[in-house]
Amino acid sequence: MRLTTTDGISIHIRRQGAGPEPILFVHGSFASSRWWMPATALLPPAAFTTYLVDLRGCGDSDRPADPAGYSVERQAHDIAAVVDGLGLTGLHLVGHSLGAAIALTYAADHAHRLRSLTLVSTPSPEGTPTPSAGYDLLARMRDDRGLLAQALAAVMPARPPDPLFQQLVTDAANQAPAAFTASAQALEN
Repeated sequence: MRLTTTDGISIHIRRQGAGPEPILFVHGSFASSRWWMPATALLPPAAFTTYLVDLRGCGDSDRPADPAGYSVERQAHDIAAVVDGLGLTGLHLVGHSLGAAIALTYAADHAHRLRSLTLVSTPSPEGTPTPSAGYDLLARMRDDRGLLAQALAAVMPARPPDPLFQQLVTDAANQAPAAFTASAQALEN
């Protein structure tokens, strides 16, 4: 399914299960909603309805060219549009890395909509600077699928190079060019 944000970006959401407890999952950098699929497969579908969001620039969501559109605050507004559009209340919100920063920012303004907040590998609230060499590496990964695959394999060493891993690499390679560096910049502030 798709929902449109207040600035006109179409956000893709995967829905799984049909239970009374809603859980919204927000992925991190170089990712898509597919990153959450192994975890959500473990949840009983009669107990939970899970919503896996593709952040702007990622997965099957729109890919804006303007790097300013990738700030944590802007993407927290996207999550608000998703939650409002789906009419979710009593929500369990889960975020990983960049997604954790986005979820935390959303929660600061919308705690009344949440039942729980789970943050995984949360960046520092004071900012997580990326060294200039890191930006050079991000630019190289944008153009080198093999290097990108090595980087993703390093952050999930237990994941076999199965079809899901290959799809995750494809999703990362296909993200908006602006998102490669804008996501890192968003975490610096």
